[in-house]
Amino acid sequence: MTLEEIDWEAEAAADARDEREDYAIRYVTLCITGPRRQVEAETVLLENRMPHDRDVDIEIEKEWEG
Repeated sequence: MTLEEIDWEAEAAADARDEREDYAIRYVTLCITGPRRQVEAETVLLENRMPHDRDVDIEIEKEWEG
């Protein structure tokens, strides 16, 4: 999965979420590996929210291996 594919999937999910009454916050872990820098993504459902709860701070944690 490329970063462009991940971005496209995130946009599609956001569009679908806006059309529903409730939506989900997801935690996405990206793992970049190998000489070609392949990207793997794992998405975990964290919590269902109602539309009036949209003002939620989301902390993004990055881990870099050198």
